[in-house]
Amino acid sequence: IIKIVLQPLIENAIVHGIFEKPSKSGCLKVTSRRSADGIRITVEDDGMGMDQDTVLNNFSSKESPAHTVTSSGYGIRNVQERLRLAYGAPYGLTCVSRPGKGTVVTVYIPAVMP
Repeated sequence: IIKIVLQPLIENAIVHGIFEKPSKSGCLKVTSRRSADGIRITVEDDGMGMDQDTVLNNFSSKESPAHTVTSSGYGIRNVQERLRLAYGAPYGLTCVSRPGKGTVVTVYIPAVMP
């Protein structure tokens, strides 16, 4: 995997997900799974979550005048662009989030066969 992919995802999960909860505590889970078509690494938190507009703003692969990138969104877009440049489509990031429930970000990269 290219460098500095997981660090911004984990940092965002902690800073923008878990630390924004009133309790400032929560769970963070990082898992990986290899399948026939690639490797999926998930970063999952039980933090504040995001609404659909925020997910689109931060994870959209194209600049849009209707979307405003948040400070955390620059790091995410950078990771997405680097993954796409290194591996091409369909590889990169996906995000599923529910406000008040948490967020799951998946990194999808090709599996290198030895």
